[in-house]
Amino acid sequence: MRAPVALWHDEQGGLVPTAHVRWLADAIPGAELRLFAGEGALPLIFGHASEIIGWLGTQLHSGRG
Repeated sequence: MRAPVALWHDEQGGLVPTAHVRWLADAIPGAELRLFAGEGALPLIFGHASEIIGWLGTQLHSGRG
């Protein structure tokens, strides 16, 4: 995989167990794993939208995305 990858996930798991997300992050070279405490999928996305968009912008600006 050549594109940058970041996995954003709730530490508590939810629909996808955290152990699987950790495994996936380890399986993708260079992947960034960001875990957040006590947030579900939608609250995580909306609560961290500026951080997620900033990460995407950084990737695009660096020519990695």
